[in-house]
Amino acid sequence: SSRGESRWVKIRTTTGTPLEVGNIVKEAKGLVGRVVEADGAAGRVVLLVDPEHAVRAQDQRTGDEGMIHAASELRAGAPNRLVMEKTREGARIQEGDTIVTAKLGGTYPGGVEIGVVERVRASTTDDRNVAVYVKPFVDFDQLSYVWVLRAGDK
Repeated sequence: SSRGESRWVKIRTTTGTPLEVGNIVKEAKGLVGRVVEADGAAGRVVLLVDPEHAVRAQDQRTGDEGMIHAASELRAGAPNRLVMEKTREGARIQEGDTIVTAKLGGTYPGGVEIGVVERVRASTTDDRNVAVYVKPFVDFDQLSYVWVLRAGDK
Protein backbone atom coordinates (compact mmCIF):
# COMPACT_ATOMS: atom_id res chain seq x y z
CA SER A 1 0.00 0.00 0.00
CA SER A 2 1.14 3.57 -0.21
CA ARG A 3 0.56 7.25 0.43
CA GLY A 4 2.34 9.39 -2.12
CA GLU A 5 5.75 7.80 -2.54
CA SER A 6 5.74 6.00 0.83
CA ARG A 7 5.87 2.22 0.74
CA TRP A 8 4.34 0.16 3.54
CA VAL A 9 2.16 -2.86 4.26
CA LYS A 10 -0.24 -3.86 7.00
CA ILE A 11 0.34 -7.17 8.72
CA ARG A 12 -1.45 -9.30 11.31
CA THR A 13 0.10 -12.12 13.32
CA THR A 14 -1.41 -15.56 12.84
CA THR A 15 -0.97 -16.41 16.53
CA GLY A 16 -2.47 -13.24 17.91
CA THR A 17 0.83 -12.33 19.57
CA PRO A 18 1.03 -8.55 19.89
CA LEU A 19 3.39 -6.67 17.58
CA GLU A 20 5.73 -4.02 18.92
CA VAL A 21 7.04 -0.91 17.22
CA GLY A 22 10.58 -1.69 16.09
CA ASN A 23 9.98 -5.40 15.39
CA ILE A 24 12.02 -6.46 12.37
CA VAL A 25 10.13 -8.01 9.45
CA LYS A 26 11.66 -10.38 6.92
CA GLU A 27 10.70 -13.17 4.60
CA ALA A 28 12.57 -16.25 3.43
CA LYS A 29 14.59 -14.26 0.87
CA GLY A 30 15.58 -11.28 2.99
CA LEU A 31 14.76 -8.06 4.82
CA VAL A 32 11.29 -6.54 4.36
CA GLY A 33 11.35 -3.64 6.86
CA ARG A 34 10.24 -2.89 10.40
CA VAL A 35 7.04 -2.31 12.34
CA VAL A 36 6.34 1.42 12.75
CA GLU A 37 2.80 1.20 14.16
CA ALA A 38 1.41 -1.58 16.34
CA ASP A 39 -2.10 -2.24 17.60
CA GLY A 40 -2.23 -5.66 19.23
CA ALA A 41 -1.73 -8.37 16.59
CA ALA A 42 -1.92 -5.86 13.73
CA GLY A 43 0.60 -3.31 12.56
CA ARG A 44 2.05 -1.22 9.78
CA VAL A 45 5.47 -2.05 8.33
CA VAL A 46 7.64 0.49 6.53
CA LEU A 47 9.28 -1.31 3.62
CA LEU A 48 12.98 -1.24 2.87
CA VAL A 49 12.12 0.44 -0.47
CA ASP A 50 10.32 3.39 1.16
CA PRO A 51 12.04 6.64 0.05
CA GLU A 52 12.26 7.88 3.67
CA HIS A 53 13.83 4.68 5.02
CA ALA A 54 17.55 3.92 5.23
CA VAL A 55 19.52 1.00 6.64
CA ARG A 56 23.17 0.57 7.59
CA ALA A 57 24.41 -2.22 5.30
CA GLN A 58 27.59 -4.03 4.32
CA ASP A 59 29.01 -6.12 1.53
CA GLN A 60 29.05 -9.70 2.80
CA ARG A 61 32.28 -10.52 0.94
CA THR A 62 34.40 -7.45 1.73
CA GLY A 63 32.79 -5.96 4.84
CA ASP A 64 32.62 -2.52 3.16
CA GLU A 65 29.74 -0.55 4.70
CA GLY A 66 27.37 2.22 3.69
CA MET A 67 23.80 3.44 3.98
CA ILE A 68 21.23 1.75 1.73
CA HIS A 69 17.96 3.39 0.68
CA ALA A 70 15.49 3.56 -2.22
CA ALA A 71 17.24 4.59 -5.43
CA SER A 72 15.35 7.77 -6.31
CA GLU A 73 16.69 7.99 -9.86
CA LEU A 74 15.41 4.48 -10.56
CA ARG A 75 11.89 4.79 -9.07
CA ALA A 76 10.08 5.20 -12.38
CA GLY A 77 11.84 2.42 -14.28
CA ALA A 78 12.70 0.07 -11.43
CA PRO A 79 10.75 1.14 -8.33
CA ASN A 80 12.07 -1.59 -6.05
CA ARG A 81 15.78 -0.89 -6.46
CA LEU A 82 18.13 0.30 -3.75
CA VAL A 83 21.37 2.26 -3.67
CA MET A 84 24.11 2.01 -1.06
CA GLU A 85 26.04 5.24 -0.57
CA LYS A 86 28.46 6.76 1.92
CA THR A 87 30.86 3.88 1.38
CA ARG A 88 34.46 4.56 2.25
CA GLU A 89 36.99 5.50 -0.37
CA GLY A 90 38.60 2.39 -1.83
CA ALA A 91 35.60 0.11 -1.27
CA ARG A 92 36.03 -3.19 -3.15
CA ILE A 93 32.34 -3.91 -3.78
CA GLN A 94 31.66 -5.74 -7.05
CA GLU A 95 28.65 -6.72 -9.15
CA GLY A 96 27.19 -9.99 -7.88
CA ASP A 97 28.15 -9.36 -4.22
CA THR A 98 25.52 -9.92 -1.54
CA ILE A 99 24.54 -6.95 0.64
CA VAL A 100 23.39 -7.62 4.23
CA THR A 101 22.49 -5.51 7.25
CA ALA A 102 25.58 -4.22 9.07
CA LYS A 103 26.52 -5.79 12.39
CA LEU A 104 26.72 -2.39 14.07
CA GLY A 105 23.74 -0.81 12.35
CA GLY A 106 21.61 -0.30 15.44
CA THR A 107 18.05 -0.78 14.15
CA TYR A 108 18.48 -4.18 12.48
CA PRO A 109 20.40 -7.27 13.55
CA GLY A 110 23.53 -7.86 11.48
CA GLY A 111 23.69 -10.31 8.61
CA VAL A 112 20.09 -10.17 7.34
CA GLU A 113 20.25 -10.46 3.55
CA ILE A 114 19.10 -7.43 1.56
CA GLY A 115 20.01 -8.03 -2.08
CA VAL A 116 22.62 -8.45 -4.80
CA VAL A 117 24.81 -5.74 -6.32
CA GLU A 118 23.73 -4.97 -9.90
CA ARG A 119 26.23 -2.20 -10.63
CA VAL A 120 28.79 0.06 -9.01
CA ARG A 121 29.20 3.67 -10.14
CA ALA A 122 30.93 6.83 -8.97
CA SER A 123 28.72 8.63 -6.45
CA THR A 124 26.85 11.68 -7.71
CA THR A 125 27.17 13.35 -4.30
CA ASP A 126 30.82 12.63 -3.38
CA ASP A 127 33.54 11.83 -5.92
CA ARG A 128 35.57 9.91 -3.31
CA ASN A 129 32.83 7.33 -2.85
CA VAL A 130 30.84 4.88 -4.95
CA ALA A 131 27.10 4.34 -5.42
CA VAL A 132 26.22 0.65 -5.26
CA TYR A 133 22.92 -0.27 -6.97
CA VAL A 134 21.23 -3.26 -5.36
CA LYS A 135 18.39 -5.51 -6.49
CA PRO A 136 16.57 -6.65 -3.32
CA PHE A 137 16.03 -10.36 -2.79
CA VAL A 138 12.45 -9.61 -1.66
CA ASP A 139 9.75 -8.96 -4.24
CA PHE A 140 7.94 -6.12 -2.45
CA ASP A 141 5.01 -6.30 -4.86
CA GLN A 142 4.34 -9.97 -4.05
CA LEU A 143 4.56 -10.20 -0.24
CA SER A 144 2.38 -12.86 1.31
CA TYR A 145 3.80 -14.24 4.57
CA VAL A 146 6.55 -12.64 6.63
CA TRP A 147 8.40 -13.34 9.88
CA VAL A 148 8.43 -10.85 12.70
CA LEU A 149 11.65 -10.78 14.70
CA ARG A 150 11.52 -9.57 18.25
CA ALA A 151 14.45 -8.11 20.18
CA GLY A 152 17.25 -10.68 20.29
CA ASP A 153 15.87 -12.80 17.41
CA LYS A 154 17.93 -13.42 14.26
